[in-house]
Amino acid sequence: MKICREQVAENHRRILEAAAKLFRERGFAGVGVDAIMREAGLTHGGFYGHFDSKEDLIAQACARDAEPVGARWKCAPDPLAALAAAYLSPEHCRDHGAGCLLAALGPEVARQSGPVRRVFTDYLRTVIDELAGLLPGKNPAARREKAIAVWSGLVGTIVLARVAGDPQLSDEIRTNGIAIFGRSPDPAPPAPTAPRSRRAPPSRDGRTRPSPDGRARTRNRRDKSGGRGKSAT
Repeated sequence: MKICREQVAENHRRILEAAAKLFRERGFAGVGVDAIMREAGLTHGGFYGHFDSKEDLIAQACARDAEPVGARWKCAPDPLAALAAAYLSPEHCRDHGAGCLLAALGPEVARQSGPVRRVFTDYLRTVIDELAGLLPGKNPAARREKAIAVWSGLVGTIVLARVAGDPQLSDEIRTNGIAIFGRSPDPAPPAPTAPRSRRAPPSRDGRTRPSPDGRARTRNRRDKSGGRGKSAT
């Protein structure tokens, strides 16, 4: 039975969607092609009509779900605070199947081959560039440096919160992460300015004399006879 082009595209989408969910929940090694096809509502035999291998499926599924994280927060009054609150929310912490790819699969990606790692490398670059656009900084290099630190902190926080078997500890990790990584870095302080020197008014004879403590002091000349002299005219 011949399947129309639209149905082929729909089946492909369903396989990718099922694979991305199961990979997050069980890891790359923890789920096979047969389980993915069952989740998609399709037969195992149709798999190789869409993908060359499981590795090909992993790369395509991750590329499809590697969504940018910064764009949706640009219009928020405080974009970084909004991003941290959503990323470190209890819902994201609990929902492995629909959460961040890096948080769920990061350690496994390091053991994958080139195509899969390229997908995640491109995703990392995109996220870092987006975050750099949300952060203050005196120059692009400084903003990029802060973006890398913030993204590393957010991903690390959600991983630790999920690892913790104690709900109270998990919440403590999350809330501290929101407080720390959701706060925009303080702008650089202004450069100090040199204090202005105070000039004393000139004396009657037009001269200004410094005192021992460095302050200018005026003195009147006395004439030879010991009386106050008059300024020259």
